[in-house]
Amino acid sequence: MLVDDDRIFVNTKSNKVCERIVDQIRVAIFSGRLKPGDKLPNEKELMEELHVSRGTLREALRSLEGLGLLEMRQGVAGGSYITEIAVEKARDNIISFFHFKRLSLQNLVEVRLMLEPEIAAKVALVITPDDLKRLRDLNEKCARVIRGEISSSLRQDFLEFHRIIASVTENPILTFLLDVIKNLPVEALPVLHEPTKRISLNVLRAHNRIYQALENKDPQSARHELERHILELQASFEAQGKKNTSRGKQVKQ
Repeated sequence: MLVDDDRIFVNTKSNKVCERIVDQIRVAIFSGRLKPGDKLPNEKELMEELHVSRGTLREALRSLEGLGLLEMRQGVAGGSYITEIAVEKARDNIISFFHFKRLSLQNLVEVRLMLEPEIAAKVALVITPDDLKRLRDLNEKCARVIRGEISSSLRQDFLEFHRIIASVTENPILTFLLDVIKNLPVEALPVLHEPTKRISLNVLRAHNRIYQALENKDPQSARHELERHILELQASFEAQGKKNTSRGKQVKQ
């Protein structure tokens, strides 16, 4: 048991006991007193140290597990272990939050225009031959998918093109933000469906132009082509949305 000033946990008498337990453990993790891989004291010790019931403690531990901060292991080496939050889980939690915000296509376009053209300009100055090969290979793969030679998710491949560019910055904040932005739920935007062949061809042409600007190490051209790509994609989705709306009205009639 931890005592005196070395104690990580303290007795809590709040009405929201479970939340207070979660907060204490989170503070211990974020302050560095508990690190990924550390094992929490066993259930009996935690109950005594926190002065809580088994049910309340288990509820708190399940909450931490849901947040991705804790892993409950079974067996001989079982117990509650501190874990590092997976990028996918953090991203999905943020995306779930935005599901209730009724985001518009314009919201998405504005954010992308603020970030991606400048990222492309920066990347043009530091991109390596290996990075260029990854982009080139991906574009060639997308071309084969469009021609029907191989099967793959074009939507995911197109997103991967932008993830690769962001990763070249070696800035985890930018990489994470773009990953979130690319998966945001936007009204009237079929984000969960594959793009039409016409849109796919336009996207591939844009990606090839962006690739060429990066290969030429031309920041101004890279910035311009990325901005052009975003605006062209916006126009394509808006046109497709109007077409779908028109078809819907015709069906009702």
